Amino acid sequence: MKKGPENDPSNEKIEKSKAWLVYGMGGHEREYTFNIEETSSREFLPKDIGRIVEEELGEDWCVRDRGTRIEVTCQKPYGARDDQKVRAAFEKALGQLDQEYNFLPQQ
Repeated sequence: MKKGPENDPSNEKIEKSKAWLVYGMGGHEREYTFNIEETSSREFLPKDIGRIVEEELGEDWCVRDRGTRIEVTCQKPYGARDDQKVRAAFEKALGQLDQEYNFLPQQ
C-alpha cells in the first residue's frame, strides 16, 4: 500500500453541519432564531444547546427550545438586541457538544 498524505485517514475532510443565528426573520421579529441544517421533525437539536444558552444569557433573556429551532428574546423593554452576547452563548454551547458545527456568521 502506498504511504503518503493522501492515504492518511486523519486527513479526511469531515463535513460539518451548518448552524446559524438570525435576528428578526419573518414571523420572528424582535427575536433571535438558531437553526442547524437538516434538522427535521424527526431529528431535533441537541437539548444541551438551549440549556447552556439559557444559563449563559441569564434572567433577562427567554430561551425557547422548539425542537427544530431555538428562539431567544430579551425580556427587557429596552435593548432587545445584543448580537455579541447571544452569539457568544451559542458558541459556548456548540463548543461543549461532541459533534462539531460550522457556525456561520450572523445574517
